Amino acid sequence: MSSSDEFLPLFYSSCSSNLALAVSLFVTVLAVAAAGGLRAARELAGGEDAPHHNAPHRLVPVVRAFSSCLTANVHSPKSAMSWRAHSTKQRIDIDVGRLLDACDEFLALQRAMGGAMAAPARYFEANIQSVREGWRPDKTTGEMTMRELLEAEARTGIHKAGGVLKDPSAACGLLWLRRTIAFHSTLFGDVAASDPNDTLSPRNAALHAYAVELEPFHGSLLRRVYRFGLPRGMLPRAAFLARLRATTAPCEDETLLQGMRDLVAEWRPLLEEWRRLFVELDLEDPRKV
Repeated sequence: MSSSDEFLPLFYSSCSSNLALAVSLFVTVLAVAAAGGLRAARELAGGEDAPHHNAPHRLVPVVRAFSSCLTANVHSPKSAMSWRAHSTKQRIDIDVGRLLDACDEFLALQRAMGGAMAAPARYFEANIQSVREGWRPDKTTGEMTMRELLEAEARTGIHKAGGVLKDPSAACGLLWLRRTIAFHSTLFGDVAASDPNDTLSPRNAALHAYAVELEPFHGSLLRRVYRFGLPRGMLPRAAFLARLRATTAPCEDETLLQGMRDLVAEWRPLLEEWRRLFVELDLEDPRKV
């Protein structure tokens, strides 16, 4: 049993425990360094045998899955790209079932990426499970919007005013799912816009994404762990892009970079609505962890 396997079960009893994430990320980074970097990252991520979906690269099924999460009528899915022209008079919402399916696709991508993504992938999965436990879709349609889920949970009285969320809960799980996706949105956007000759662009992008999306919600311990772990756990640019390839068939770097841009384009309006809904319902927990 590896050091990661010994420690991780002790720290994953709570779906949204960021201290758990910090410790597991730290342990993962040490394991990667000790075992030789990329080889250990492959083992931690499950190797090269992750599902390929018969796509030219791993981003394709993730983009497709997230494209139908935003909806004004859960019976009529639309691509997130279409919402710029959508009437503001009709309430926009997020279909939780589709969102969870999309998060499952993204989880597979995180695992395939390896390195510093390995431990956060386990944490992401735990938060997906936390949301599923609170998800009660309509018996007829099999659907439920994020607003419906959050309002139903809030009516139980488990959360406090000022966005103080009970942990674990569906709202807490959704909050940290969103923050994790926001981190990757900034990460992928930066890598896609970086100089092709910058071999350290994923590391620099990860540090920038952390500073913007996660650091404001972290206390001093987590900040030190992330600042130490991210630069050491991120793969160099060539290896980072290689992990996005679904098969050994040729796939140009520009195709992969465009896939990142496409995913960020789907994420941005989704994240905007996701955050707006949390603020409106007084569920945007501002506390540092």
